[in-house]
Amino acid sequence: MKIFVDAIVASFEMLGMFFCAFVVIFLLAIILYPLENKLSEMVWKHSDVKIPKNVHNSSFREFSHKHR
Repeated sequence: MKIFVDAIVASFEMLGMFFCAFVVIFLLAIILYPLENKLSEMVWKHSDVKIPKNVHNSSFREFSHKHR
């Protein structure tokens, strides 16, 4: 009977460690989000590629008539 209790305890310990690792990675992502946002803005400002202002929203019917 001790083997079953040990297996159940080990399973809960592994689930707990997985949950803790998930929480740590999630919190790290939340903490690093502002830094990533600033770096993204900096890269877009210094790149030669222009950010598209407006994207032409056409329907599928217009696209299919244009590409026949």
